[in-house]
Order: sequence, then C-alpha cells, then structure tokens
Amino acid sequence: WCQSGKCVSSKKSSSVSSVGKWSAYSKFGKCSRSCGGGIQYRHRSCISPSGKGICIGKSKDFRVCNIQHCTSSALSYRDRHCQMIGFSRAYVNYYYGKHVESTCDLFCLYQVGRLSVVKNVSKVVDGIRCGASSICFKGVCSPLGCDGIVNSPAKLDRCGVCNGENESCRVIQQELVTYDYEQVQFPEGARNIRVVERFKNQKKEFRLKNRNGRVIVIKSPNQNNSYHIGGTEFFSMFVNGVASIQANGPIKEDIFLQSPNHLQLMLEYKISRKEFSSLSYYGWIAFETKCSAACGRGLKVRYAKCGGISSSGSRILVPEYVCGSIVKPKNITLSCNIRPCPTKPHITYRWRSVTYPCSKSCGSVENDELVADRNCAKVVKPFSYMRRCNTRPCSVQVKWIASKWSGCSKSCGGGIKFRSVACVDSTSGGIMQGKCSSYNVPVSSSSCNNHQCTLGKWEVNSWTKCERTGNGCTQSRQLQCYNPRNHQKLDYTECNNSVRPERIRLCQSMACG
Repeated sequence: WCQSGKCVSSKKSSSVSSVGKWSAYSKFGKCSRSCGGGIQYRHRSCISPSGKGICIGKSKDFRVCNIQHCTSSALSYRDRHCQMIGFSRAYVNYYYGKHVESTCDLFCLYQVGRLSVVKNVSKVVDGIRCGASSICFKGVCSPLGCDGIVNSPAKLDRCGVCNGENESCRVIQQELVTYDYEQVQFPEGARNIRVVERFKNQKKEFRLKNRNGRVIVIKSPNQNNSYHIGGTEFFSMFVNGVASIQANGPIKEDIFLQSPNHLQLMLEYKISRKEFSSLSYYGWIAFETKCSAACGRGLKVRYAKCGGISSSGSRILVPEYVCGSIVKPKNITLSCNIRPCPTKPHITYRWRSVTYPCSKSCGSVENDELVADRNCAKVVKPFSYMRRCNTRPCSVQVKWIASKWSGCSKSCGGGIKFRSVACVDSTSGGIMQGKCSSYNVPVSSSSCNNHQCTLGKWEVNSWTKCERTGNGCTQSRQLQCYNPRNHQKLDYTECNNSVRPERIRLCQSMACG
C-alpha cells in the first residue's frame, strides 16, 4: 500500500489502517486560463472509521477547459508570466534548434546594455499549449485528444467531429478566375479552408472581409503572416512567387475573398451537410470580360458564375455545386465599342536643317549640322555637313587650388600640418606656373593640436565580488587618475580617455546564484 507517501506492507499496515471509501468528487475549480487552453481540478477524500483508511485510486482529477484561441490583442501567458517576475517579455523563437513554444519551458528576455539575453526561468503552468494538439501537464508536453483528455487517442475527422467517420460534411472544390474585386464566399461553419494560385503571378493582392465591413489586405511579396478574422486564424504564405491562404476554422461568420488582379485560383473547404443545404438560394450570375478594342468594333465574352447579389449590390461567388440542377447558360461573344476610331489629320513632312550650338566658345572646333529624318522616308534627304565655329583664340583663366591638410605632426603640445598649393588652368586643369596672382596664395602649412598634453595616468583597484544589479550579474572596481610625479589625484580629463580601463563588467549568471 501507499501510506503517507511511502510504500508499506499491507500486513504491516493492516493493524493500524483499513480500506477506506472515496467520497464524491467536489465541483471542478476555476479554469487556470480564460482562453488558449487551461486546466480545472476537482478533489475527493478517503473516508474510513479509523481515520487512517487507504483508498485505491486518485484523489485529484482534472479536465481541460477554455480551449478557444485568445484574441490577437490579448497578452500571451508567456509574456504575462515573464513580466510578473521582472523580465521585459517572453522569448518565443528557436532555442538550440527547437521552437520554445513547442516545449513547456518558459524563456524570458532581459537587457544588458544593448544586448538581449535569454534565460530559461521555469516551467509553464498546466494547460498551456505546446503544439496544435498538445498541452503542458506537469511540465511535460503531452498529446491532447479532441475529447479534452490528456494522452487520449481521440482525433477530429475532416469534418471536425471528434472520432467521426468523415461522413457529416461535404468537400467543396472550385477552380475560378477572378476579375475586378469579384467576391468569393466562404460560408459560416467552413473549415480546412485552402486557397492556392494556379500560376505564378508577380503582382497580386488579396482581401479578406466580413459582413461588418472589416477588411484585411494581403499583398506580396510580404513575409508569411497570420490574420484573425471570422473567429479563426488565417495564414498567408508566398513560396517561389505563388501565394496560398489557409485556415483551420471553423469560421464563425461568412468571410469573403476579393482580388483586384486577374488570378486563377483553386479553392477548397469543408462544410457540414446541414450548412451546405442552406446555400440553395444562389443562382447563375452574368459576368462580362473587357472589350478587346477601345473603338472600331471589339469583342467581349458574357459568361456565367454561380453566386448571389448581396444587400450592398456586390456579387458573391460560391462553388458551382450550390447552383445544383439549374442549367448553366452558355458563353456568348458580343460586339462592343463599335463607334469608329477618330482618323488622324493628314500631315506633310519635309526635311528641315537644325544647327546645334557650338561645342566650344572659342579655340576653333568643328560643329556638326544635323537634320531630322523621322517620317521623311519618301523625301530626298539633304547632305549633312560640318563647318568651323568660334575660331578666335581663348583667354586663359587660372586659379589657385589647395589639397587636403596632412595629419598633424604631434597629438598635443603644438604641431604642424601641411598641404600642397598650385596654380592651374580653370578649363583644362593643367599646371600654370607663375600665372596666378601672388596676393591671394593659400597657406601651405598651419599649426595644430595646440592643447596641453595630458599628465595623468590611470590607476585601478581589485574587482569586487559578482552581485546582481539592474544591469544583471556584474562586478566593479575603483578607477582614478593621478599624477605619476607626485601621486596627487587629478580630474578624469587629465588622463587619456582612449586607454581608460574598464570599470564594470558582466559575470556568468551562475556567479550571482
């Protein structure tokens, strides 16, 4: 028997203990979380006349509660727990090759200067999810059956029924082409929603909206992301230029998909047979392609899609299954934009000489005289020719130029810096020795670093023991500037700051306990 937490012989314990009887379970206590999965416990007592009875079985029972997903604005349990114990937030990324949210370990972040440091603080409380169908219990990530029992083999079928047989729903599949914000409807109750592009498209945009007017815009090439709408989470992915949108569902309201682009899509979702039967009010709606010409008689195609008209007048598309036995109208080719195109006025073209400005203002250079040749194929083209222009001699323009200053010959106490100075031609850049005025010659040398040299030297004491501060686990030491001649203490500005010793340094976390 197990008695007071120890395993004892039943013969030895029979003189002082007897087999007891369990009382009824108490009511389940408060759920450990308001959303995202929690645990409720209930208890019972072992009753015996002697008060020392032994009962076979567990005195504590539990069940999973509040498994619905939290809203995107709610602070996660891991963040809230880290902030309660003095850390900035939870770390929810990969740690040694494993995503921390797939474990029951709580990792928190804290700042050391500009560095963010990760620390494994503790285990999360029972009921925190550690996977799509797993939950933390006693510090271990355990599978959670759809019946809410830990380590249960029960699973949802494709229709969302626990231990079902995949018979209570219909799989809806559809291939379609979108034009100009046509709406595709995913009805309330739809689950396992999947939208995939059939072909790669460089420019694409999707919009998810509900009947209340809330709109989520998904553009490429945005990184993969998640969006909350319709009581569930939609995921967008862009792989090699092909977009896909997925949601596990079930959605709690009608959700509509729109796109302003011309896209070929494959849609799929599952819906219960009962909810599918309520979609029978839809019919065939006429759509038309754009006209092939802006004038002079073009062609357009009128085609039909299964759908309905919303109260706002927008067209809502649904799979062709919904239109049932109603005969689908055939595509019709129609004439459009039959008005004549405006005729161009008759224009007579001729060759005209064009004289371009001279390429130089002086110095005898040849200039090209060019003629235009557009639209003159049927007209004899005159010869092009060149002539000299601006042949008068050029006057020389000179100026002084100076190079950048060299480095200073001393770092303190007064030094000298130098630079080159030359007289050059303003046009060609050539050296013109003796041509510039001697009145405005730039200086070629100058004094520099005239400040007094520092006298002091740094002196440090021994490091203190490691202790926990606002910057983490650190140790420090005393630092002062002194005169090496008379050992008098100086101001810090009298010592060279570029070789100033370190005063505070980090310790290993274990050194602070």
